[in-house]
Amino acid sequence: MNSPITSLNPRPVFFDFDGVIADSERVWYAACCDAYAPLGHVIDEQEYYTYWAGGGDGPAGESLRHGLNMTPEQCTQVNIVRKQAYAERVDAGEVRLFPGSAEMIRAADRRGQCAIASNSPRDRILSILRKSGITLQQTPVIGASIQHLPKPAPDLFLAAAHTLGVAAATAIVIEDTYKGVLAAKAAGIPVLLVRNQTNQHVNASLVDGVVTRQWITDQLS
Repeated sequence: MNSPITSLNPRPVFFDFDGVIADSERVWYAACCDAYAPLGHVIDEQEYYTYWAGGGDGPAGESLRHGLNMTPEQCTQVNIVRKQAYAERVDAGEVRLFPGSAEMIRAADRRGQCAIASNSPRDRILSILRKSGITLQQTPVIGASIQHLPKPAPDLFLAAAHTLGVAAATAIVIEDTYKGVLAAKAAGIPVLLVRNQTNQHVNASLVDGVVTRQWITDQLS
């Protein structure tokens, strides 16, 4: 671990969404199971959190680990079905925010100089926030797109810096996954880890501190 970060002010703050703001990783897991069910393959839940959510492996990694011999076209199709299944579950109201997340993101939106940068589609993020009674006023949301490589690439965090008009190195990232930590480091941004029930395997020595949502809220208020 680098020197611990003791304050978020006056630095820009870039939030991951899934696993930091939204308790959505279990819903993503269920959507993944939906996508693989027609293939007769069962996704191990712990493997999902380690390799899919944590490492960003995706269908190609699943195929390699389990000898599924899936073609690139089949992997692409599984991803399409997985994302559609997730969208349907979001529309059904299955994704909720973590306790304390609403207060945290409202404090960030009031303070300004904050952004959400996530591998999830932007419209899904905004939908989840709206269902939770949150409409962002000055916090941009940078989501998955053909313009930005997903984490662990640094693109989303660099895009957040560009959108806010700040130097990436002046910011702080709030993350929960190994791939997100790698993305922040690749962008040259210090990163703080928020724990949840699915990321206990992430090594705290890789980050610049482990914090709670309440600490973040207090810092931004």
